[in-house]
Amino acid sequence: MSRSALAVALAVLVPVLSITALAAAPAPARTGPVQIGAAVNSTGFAVDPDPRYRATLGRYDAVTAESAMKIGDLQPERDRFVFGTADAIVAFAAANGQQVHGHTLAWCEDAWLPAWLTDRSWTRTELLAVLKKHIDTVMAHFRGRVTTWDVANEAFNADGSVRDCLWSRSIGADWVEQALRFARAADPGALLFFNEVHADVPNDKFAAVEAMANDFRARGVPLDGVGLQMHTVRGAPAQDRLEEAIRRLGDLGLAVHISEMDVPTWYLGPTQEEKLTRQADSYRRVAAACQAQPACFRITTWGFTDRYTWRGTSSQPLPFDVEYGPKPAWAAFQELLPAPPAPLVAAVATTAAPVATVAAPRLSVRVPRRRRATLLRRGWLPVVVRLQSEEPVHLVLVARLSGRVIANAEHDLAGLSAKAVRLHLSGLGRRLLRRAARARLVVEVEATNAAGRQAQERAALRLRR
Repeated sequence: MSRSALAVALAVLVPVLSITALAAAPAPARTGPVQIGAAVNSTGFAVDPDPRYRATLGRYDAVTAESAMKIGDLQPERDRFVFGTADAIVAFAAANGQQVHGHTLAWCEDAWLPAWLTDRSWTRTELLAVLKKHIDTVMAHFRGRVTTWDVANEAFNADGSVRDCLWSRSIGADWVEQALRFARAADPGALLFFNEVHADVPNDKFAAVEAMANDFRARGVPLDGVGLQMHTVRGAPAQDRLEEAIRRLGDLGLAVHISEMDVPTWYLGPTQEEKLTRQADSYRRVAAACQAQPACFRITTWGFTDRYTWRGTSSQPLPFDVEYGPKPAWAAFQELLPAPPAPLVAAVATTAAPVATVAAPRLSVRVPRRRRATLLRRGWLPVVVRLQSEEPVHLVLVARLSGRVIANAEHDLAGLSAKAVRLHLSGLGRRLLRRAARARLVVEVEATNAAGRQAQERAALRLRR
């Protein structure tokens, strides 16, 4: 059976898989090749006129919406649901025999929640009702078309403790369990995943995920799989450690998804050739680990072209370069996880259409003065961004205290506009801010337009007590 035919067959079979069978340990063995998935950037997919974006996306077996299915995009105002971009992604996948993985119904990251959620206080009962309605509405809308979901995302700190966010503060430590139970009731045919960052190998955070999963399986809480994100910094971990993590989750009867892989080249060598060679080694190592463990069914890269990546174009973290050329990382994937050699997209030219030269965006950044006590009380840092650009841009904002990241956010911004952005402090950020004798904050902003042109700006602020 061809890889594309297999993808179509699985798209039909997944909705009717027996949840009872999945609940039994060990995990169901993978019955075909490891699938290769890619996250879909909303700007690249819906705004950029370059046909190479969709043509290259067509090479993949599965797609995940990078942001179009997050609560801020789907429900920007309470009880007002907007499905346009997400529906277009799902339709594209259906037309090209690709599966769709939903991401994410609830994320423990206040910076990515809409203001209507974060600008008021909630009781446990109130917020559970909000969470249930969101899950019910979204899963009903996509029932039968999106067959796997990241129900809950990033619930733990590095030390394995419960992460601080609106869901955990207002609902309690059982917010993940409640979300999973809501999701199973909303769509009994969907497979439900918990997704976590920096838990890719046995460490304190992995131990917390494993213990939670073991508890859920023992008590009948609906959990079918775990996503290990694989956002690396200095390359992928050793293969044996990756395999151990996958095997241990498989022993609990869970499927494993390498769910958000990217490998930035910042620290991989002094020359471009060395960076790309070591990056390919990382992709090869992860592919080999997944292939060796039957519980691992898919590797999804968080994007696919360096033109659109949350880590910034200069980090070159993905298998295709900014001109959609395959890099050694893609060749490394093909050694172990062969995919169709040409795009699968019908009626889309594979050569690039002429694109007018677009100037790089220009931006300015200002951080209004605030007392440290005010920031700690509110939990967020205000940043004002002014933009001059011929087209919309994607912003990545990072706040650092003594070089350590204490807050970050991403936003899409119109060509000529100003926006006040709230950077919500992480739990670590709050602790660092309280302890710092002299608090000097630096906010870095990177703007990227559809042509891949970038601008960077930064602003510093010395906080008053």
